[in-house]
This record gives sequence, C-alpha cells and structure tokens, in this order.
Amino acid sequence: MRAVLSEDRIFLTFSYDEDKIARIKSIPGRRYDPETKSWSVPVSRWKDLLDKFDVTEGLFYPGEPLNRKSFFALAVTLREDRLEVQGPAGQKNYLYRSLMDLCGYDDKEPKTLVSIEQDVVFFPKGLYWRIKNFLVRFFLRRFEIAEMSSPPEPVLNLEAKLDARPYQLKALEMLKGINRATIVLPTGAGKTALAAMLTAQLKVPTIFYTYSVDLALQTRKVFEEILRIPVGIVAGGKTELRPVTVSTVQTVFSRLEAPEIKGLLSECALMFVDEGHMLGAETIYKVSKMTDPYYAYALTATPERRDGKDILIEAGAGPVIVIEQDKKLSQEGYILPVEVVFYKISQPPNNSTRYRALYKRHILNFKRTRFIAEVTKTLSGRILVLVKEIKHGEDLAELLKAPFVHGKTPVKEREEVFEAFRKGEFNILIASNVAKQGIDLPEAEILVMAHGGSSKTEILQKIGRVRRPAPGKEKALVIDFLDVDGGFFEKLAKKRASIYKAAGFKLTTGTMECTLNPPSKNKHTTQA
Repeated sequence: MRAVLSEDRIFLTFSYDEDKIARIKSIPGRRYDPETKSWSVPVSRWKDLLDKFDVTEGLFYPGEPLNRKSFFALAVTLREDRLEVQGPAGQKNYLYRSLMDLCGYDDKEPKTLVSIEQDVVFFPKGLYWRIKNFLVRFFLRRFEIAEMSSPPEPVLNLEAKLDARPYQLKALEMLKGINRATIVLPTGAGKTALAAMLTAQLKVPTIFYTYSVDLALQTRKVFEEILRIPVGIVAGGKTELRPVTVSTVQTVFSRLEAPEIKGLLSECALMFVDEGHMLGAETIYKVSKMTDPYYAYALTATPERRDGKDILIEAGAGPVIVIEQDKKLSQEGYILPVEVVFYKISQPPNNSTRYRALYKRHILNFKRTRFIAEVTKTLSGRILVLVKEIKHGEDLAELLKAPFVHGKTPVKEREEVFEAFRKGEFNILIASNVAKQGIDLPEAEILVMAHGGSSKTEILQKIGRVRRPAPGKEKALVIDFLDVDGGFFEKLAKKRASIYKAAGFKLTTGTMECTLNPPSKNKHTTQA
C-alpha cells in the first residue's frame, strides 16, 4: 500500500482486496478514481483512516507527512546502520511501524528491510539517506546525527589512462564525499569506464560484480585498458585475486565460506554492482550485504523494477543519483538516437489463459519466424537478432544462415563469435539473453526484437546494444513486431510502443505484413 497527501484529500493505492475496499467504503466522502486505480478520503477523515487501516507515516514518503507531530516526544540518534529511540511506547511503536513501511516491499506478502531489537532499529547502510530524509520532516524532542565512520586511506597507486567525457568528469565530481549511490546513466554511456575512473580516484581495494562470465571478462578488459594494471577475476572456473578484481555474483555466492573469498571480501573497500537493477534478486542483494565495503555503487540505466523491489537496489548500494539524461547524451552524440519500425503480424484469436501455450503458438510459430527472417534479409547493416528460447534461435539461424549464441554455448566459443561479429566476418548474429545486457557490440547497427515481451528494463537494456556510436553509424534501428490478435500479445506490443514513445524514440511502420492461419486441429501439426 502507498499513500499520498494532497491539499484536501488522502489517496491510497493497494492491491485488490475485498476487505480493504469494504473498510474504505465505510468512510464518509470516500471516492474511487479508475484512472489511477486509487481510493481517496477527505483529509478531515484521517483519524477514520487510521482506525480502519494500519496506515503509517512511512507509506506517505517521499510526499508530505500526514502529521508532523507524530513523533514529537521521541529522542532519536541516527547512525550509519541503526537508529536508537527513546520516548513513550505508543510513539515508539508507531515510528517502528512507519520505518518498516518506509523500508518495505511486497513479495507475495509484505516484507521489510529493518529489524528492531530493544529500541534499536537496524537497517542496511544504503538506506541511511532515506531514513534521514524521512525523519527531518517531523518535530522530534531531540534528533542527533552521529558522526559517520572515516573513509579508508588510499593505498593503491592507480591512474586512469583515458580522456573522460564531460558527463563522466561531472560524475566523478558529484560522487566526491558520497560513499554509496545508485549511479544512473543511459545504456551505452560508458558506465564501466566510469567505474574504472572512480576506482583510480579512490585508490582502494575494489571488487566489481557482474552477473555473467561474458560480462566479467569484458569488464576486466576495460579495467585493464584504463588502469594499465593486471586485474583479478573470479569467474568461469578462474580464481585470480588482485587488489582490483572482477567477479560474477554467482561464483562468490557459491563460495562464501571459502577462505580466499572471505579474504577478498574482508579487504574490499569499494564495490560496484553492474546492472544494478539486478540487486532486486535475492542472491545479488545477499552478496552485496556480505561484501559490506565503505564505498558501494550500483550502475544502471533503469533504477526501477517491475516487481516493485526497487528498495533492494537502494539498500544494496545507495540512493539514486542521475548523472545525465538520455536526451542530452543523444543530442551531444555520445549515444545514438533510436528509430523503431513496427511490422504487423495478424494473429488468429486464442482464448487460452496459459502463457506457455500462447507463447508457443503465437511467438514460436514457424510462419512468424519465417516472416521475421524475410524482414531481416531486407535490412542493410550489422544486425543483432534477439530471442528468448533456443528453438526459436535455431530456427532463425537456419533460415538466415547465421551463427546463434546462447547460454549453453561454451564461453570461449561465445567470445570468438562476438569478436568475429565485431570484425565484420558476418553481418547477422542471433543471440539469446546472453547478449541482452552489457555485452559491448558497438558495431551492431540494427536490433531485431524477435521475441515480444514488455519489461521496460529489459527492452531499454536490449536497445542499448545498438546505441553505442561507431564509424558510419548515425542512428540505432530497432525492428519490432506488432502481433495483432485482439488479446494478450497485441497488448504487449502496444505496451512496448508506449515505452518507446516515453523514451523519445521515433516510431514508424514497416511495409511488409504477415497473416498467420488459425491453428490446425491436427495435434501433430506444429506450424500455424
């Protein structure tokens, strides 16, 4: 549940619940807004709201508080990972519940990242600023902010051998004195290079987390090129520990009890989490907590999650700091503008409610796959075709006579294929999710979205693969498909279109169209 206070009304947003709806309907003056899917009651009825709902001040953040005097009798001392509270039991308990909501999220059932032991509230260090900004909104009997721990001394002799872009210099300046943050830059803007420059600026033992072996190897290469030092790696069966080390999260998680990993984490003073929105995953968040460095930064272009677990990103790293907007970097030529061309595919209606059956019939349909191949053959340039399933990729690889890399392709073979594509040995590359985020393929000019979907984070990350400037590139071209079925997949396509529009991309319509036949009644027929 979230709450917002306006001048004369209190707005509540919550998942459908008959009991909650019945309770709010019993409050005089309540209203329902179908556009925002929220209920509201007059401010004058706020006590009724407190009586019928477990509404706390934490639900109103970052908006205006419901009552600035909610904790007026409390004495509070804020430290970097805890809060010490003294005062009347009623107000203390209300503050505790408010902090649980402030630092909470829904995961089938409500969860919180704070714990309370004998009038001490413990919280992840990344939430320090959230809690501080929350408390300064209220009248307190006493509010004391304890001195933060001192930063570690620089011990590494590092220098960045790279001409930083203006926005990267701006980021380095902005982050001085800020030891925890979620750094937001558009995909393709050089977040890994920025991390290497920040490592050179801080000069302390560093670990850089990625979520795949491919990205770990790529990141090590970038760090070594910029810092001109050997960089360690813990990934793909290799364990080479150095003052600056790149590791996959999965490898560290699986070896948390190993002496060499314990030693690595204990010495680490600076942590980067690549694709920081992935901190919403339990494994990555746990590793960030176990590392517990003085400096912690998440790197991402999309600091929000569809599952509502954004708070885990902040808890694992720190508050969001937007370095530069997509539009400005595009105008200045650091990333390319995007044009999306939609090709229409008329699908037969389908009443199934089973996603897997729908996906197999509509998206993995061989006639649809053949149409995607026909469209791809009309394109001129270096083309990256993305799929989700191996069978889909194999069908396209056969139709296009192009290589296909996926999660089961050996790492060395994947690297060889990526490098051959960079060198122009072939113009079409088909890939599964191994290339959806982070893989550096600046030569790719055209992205073919063969698989549908509607996750904003994934879509923008994938488009980032073709937004990096390279000689001869003037724009990033994205090919997408409007599956017109009057139902599920048409809704997903229209949602993607709205994401493109919101991002400022140019949308056009392709001249080729495809109509799929109704599915055959013969259960052995696989084509529509």
